[in-house]
Amino acid sequence: MGWAAQNGKTTGLKAAKMKFMANVTEIINDVLSLPRTDRGYLAQKLIESLDDDHDVSDDEKATLDRRSQEMKDGTVTPLTLDQLKEQVSAK
Repeated sequence: MGWAAQNGKTTGLKAAKMKFMANVTEIINDVLSLPRTDRGYLAQKLIESLDDDHDVSDDEKATLDRRSQEMKDGTVTPLTLDQLKEQVSAK
């Protein structure tokens, strides 16, 4: 264990990680204050950034595209987790 760690000093790496997490927390708080439609758009883009086209079949992509369009068109109504739980419990 180095001198800084032994003497309770924050190391450069630990300080950088703490600053990064503070920035992430600030970004999250900013995003959560956006209107619902903006948060939805951002969530979609974040998920798309994680997707690897090789992991999604053509049928799955078609289903995702169709469901996304249904949400945009308003032909389906999204449920909150609580609403889904209520529906499942009622059956």
